[in-house]
Amino acid sequence: MIQRVQTIYLIGSIVLFVLMLCFPLGYFVLGTNISSFDFRGVQIGPDFHHTLAISVILFIAVICETLALFVYRNRLLQMRLATFNSLLQIAFYIALVSYIFLYQGQFKVTYSVNWTVFLPLLTIVLNILAYKAIRKDETLVRSLNHLR
Repeated sequence: MIQRVQTIYLIGSIVLFVLMLCFPLGYFVLGTNISSFDFRGVQIGPDFHHTLAISVILFIAVICETLALFVYRNRLLQMRLATFNSLLQIAFYIALVSYIFLYQGQFKVTYSVNWTVFLPLLTIVLNILAYKAIRKDETLVRSLNHLR
C-alpha cells in the first residue's frame, strides 16, 4: 500500500485537512477586537456564530480521504473518492466566501486571511495527482489482463 505514489498524495492531503482543523481560517477585525474564524465558528461581539457548513464539509472530506487511502484494492472507488473530495473543497470555498460576506455585511467587520485558507487548493492538487496515479495503475492492470 505505501509503495504506491498515490498513497503519499492521499496521506499529504489528510495532513493538510488536520492542519485546517487545528488552525484558524482567518480573522475578523471589529475595531480593536480581533476574532479568530475557524471551522467551528467565530466569536463576534458577545455571541458565538457557528459555521456548520464548513465543519460538515471538512469532516466529510477527512472521512472520504481516509477511506480512499484504505480502499487501495478498489481503484475505481479510489478515483471517485478523489474526485468527490476535490468537489468538496470547491464547496468549502463557496461556504467560506458565503460566511465571510455574511459576517461582513451583518457586523461591519473586516476579514484578514490566514495561510490555512490556501490549504484546500493544495488538497485539490494532491487529489488530482492521486487520481492520475490511480488511473495509471488501473490502465496497467487492465493491459496486463488483456495479455492473459
